[in-house]
Amino acid sequence: MNNFYRGGRGLAFFKHLFRLFKSRNNRSRTLFSFAAPILCFMLFNLSEARTQSRDDLGAAERQTEIKPLEIGDTIPEYIWQLPLRVVNHPAGKDTITLYDYRDKKLIILDFWATWCTSCIKAFPKLDTLQKDIGQKEMQIVLVNSKSTRDNSISTKQFFRNKRYLPDLLSVTEDTVFKELFPHRSIPHYVWLRDGRLLATTKAEDLTCENIQKAMAGGAINSSRVPRISFDIRQPLFDNGNGGQAPVPIYKSTLSPFMNGLKSAFAIDVNDFGQYTRLVFTNSPLINLLTYAYPALQALSPSRLILDVEDKSPFRQEPFMKWKSRHLYTYEARFPATTEEKAKELMQSDLRTYFKYDITDTIMEMDCLVARPVDPNVGKVRDIAKSTNQNEGESTDTYFQDYALDAFFEQIEALQRMPVVNETGMEDRSILRLPTDLSDMSRVKSALQRYDIEFSVEKRQVPVVILSDKKN
Repeated sequence: MNNFYRGGRGLAFFKHLFRLFKSRNNRSRTLFSFAAPILCFMLFNLSEARTQSRDDLGAAERQTEIKPLEIGDTIPEYIWQLPLRVVNHPAGKDTITLYDYRDKKLIILDFWATWCTSCIKAFPKLDTLQKDIGQKEMQIVLVNSKSTRDNSISTKQFFRNKRYLPDLLSVTEDTVFKELFPHRSIPHYVWLRDGRLLATTKAEDLTCENIQKAMAGGAINSSRVPRISFDIRQPLFDNGNGGQAPVPIYKSTLSPFMNGLKSAFAIDVNDFGQYTRLVFTNSPLINLLTYAYPALQALSPSRLILDVEDKSPFRQEPFMKWKSRHLYTYEARFPATTEEKAKELMQSDLRTYFKYDITDTIMEMDCLVARPVDPNVGKVRDIAKSTNQNEGESTDTYFQDYALDAFFEQIEALQRMPVVNETGMEDRSILRLPTDLSDMSRVKSALQRYDIEFSVEKRQVPVVILSDKKN
């Protein structure tokens, strides 16, 4: 400011000389000729003084961008040397530097504003802590940033009007600290120790216990939530957007076929047998639906009625083109619950995307009806032999001590037609049947020795109807 003032006087003097030169007075022109070298010398010194003045502003004001500091970062050296305009200094100083307090074990910066009620209410607590700990050990510095719309005059007047407040010095019109220690609300407290950023906290964290821990070199308990970068236009948690993904309370994911991922199914349960996770990988849609809906799981595929426009998802073809369109990976994670509730959650997810309605009902349809040839003749038992139905032999298949309904379920799956057992035979049986159970003529012939025959007739049977969801 002084250099600029001298420059102003120099310019005024130059104007006066110019007016003299324009006059017709030779004496004035002679005076100008004499003063010209002096004037050039003055202008040169003025330029040099202005250059030095800019250099004296310090490195901080030459910064084009101030990088915010993270916990543990070292405070840049230029920050320690930066002149800070202050008010309410106990010694009446107008400027200080952070370097003045570098020998303290702890420095706490308190960001505040004259209109912040909670900031002002915390001043007595700060003053008490300052006095209890002692200025040789700790220094509290209030920081009033320019962004608060306060200035040096209004801040100084604030302290004059609030004479009951403690004598805490305050930096005013700050623009640097606000960038170094960004925050969204005030009061905001910045803890500096050993030349580094130790922590940023709220008012409730300003306790004697925390201060003692900090001065002893330990970590403090902070309730301050760290600021997390998040772009709301990008997926949450993808590539760290919003921070590292926490363990979800509830999360479900449905994704298309992934080549190379094997088809699998798993459930997670806790120690109490409660379900916490379901996962299917590269699985046909019908597998997901069958697990989620108990009505589907209880009935064979022959009793599923597809009332849908597009039946291709339910064909289960081996071709890659079909797999890429109709295999899915599904995962759901949720609070511990029962199997029934877990399946209900899965049902909700599947309905949301695939929009199918699934209902169980009774319907009349063609069935294979098994009945005794002669109701008065009992079941005939054959020779006892161990079951070999899964051994893949070319010889006859034996069912020993085998429930007829279990056998009829196999026939129903192979023939893709509901089988109705009207034999009245409830005892376990011993049967000798052909190897290929899909050959219905040979199966019928083999069953004749047990007085059982099959016929196709209409019957009312339980079915599940899967239909396009009507919006």
